[in-house]
Amino acid sequence: MDMEESPQTPAAETTTKVKSDNNDDFNMEARRRLKNEARLTSGIGKSKQKERNLEIFWKNIWPKLEEAGWTKHELGGAQQGSVTFLPKGSAMEERGGMVSGEQYERIRDVLDRLEEGRSQTEAAIANLYHSLQEEQNQTTIDPKSPERRSSPIRTNLVSPKLDLSWKDGGRNFPRKESRVGQDFQVVELPKPGSLEKAPADDEGCIISWDPKEASSLLDEDGELSILEELPPNKRESALELLVERHYVPGDDFVEAVTALPSRNGSDWPPAKRMKFSELVFKLRKDLSAVCTSMDIRMSTGLAYYYAIFKHTEDYRLVKTVRQDEKMDAK
Repeated sequence: MDMEESPQTPAAETTTKVKSDNNDDFNMEARRRLKNEARLTSGIGKSKQKERNLEIFWKNIWPKLEEAGWTKHELGGAQQGSVTFLPKGSAMEERGGMVSGEQYERIRDVLDRLEEGRSQTEAAIANLYHSLQEEQNQTTIDPKSPERRSSPIRTNLVSPKLDLSWKDGGRNFPRKESRVGQDFQVVELPKPGSLEKAPADDEGCIISWDPKEASSLLDEDGELSILEELPPNKRESALELLVERHYVPGDDFVEAVTALPSRNGSDWPPAKRMKFSELVFKLRKDLSAVCTSMDIRMSTGLAYYYAIFKHTEDYRLVKTVRQDEKMDAK
């Protein structure tokens, strides 16, 4: 008599639902914090220029403002990642967070206030900010900047051994032979499976898959049916394991492949996915730096980015912030 599967108990359903809700709340909090941080630092440049301006502000400008009586309040809850700057004379109530006087929610707004020069102190701090910016620009010149383009042009680029005598007497250019034809290009390809002897390892080649050795694994239709039992994100690893085992799967093949990590990050835990999202946001989609920071293969990072990350709310948030930064730069 066949045994029917017992339905999931209400307690198990509740536990699963609570866990899912907790993950959703965690992701929502992180997205909200990233969005607030992006607003806080918007309008002060992009990429490396933005990093330099932020370093100048927090290291040099903000200490001067604190000496002049300014205060800042880091908010929590739904406003986590936001900062409220209060000039001298303004105050925030401990309960309710009501502000009496002027307040600023972006670093750009604080710098604009300093530009107004309402006092000698603020005018001096604004001048300090500009002088520090000029020093930074002198030490890190943009390759596309006028300063870089106006550098002296080298006039000794032509080698003295180069024969230019053919130029004398008119436009008689020497004839050059075209590198087209059987001496330079492949004109005939061997038929698949016609290679009888595999090249030796000392010839600089590594056999990644041998069709003849793997022919015993094929079914009647010429397919590797053994892969159908495996999830799609493990099939590439399964092929490599087959090569390692000399095309003899063994009784534990499915279990061994299942234990291997996926190549596209689809089995990452929520914490690792959130770390990837935060690094993509922080490094502005520099996947090489993201993969280095997470100590993962570049192929895995690319697979996760295109197959999974681009379909999340985090990707849309990064895209929106990048568009806002481009608008601010204009």
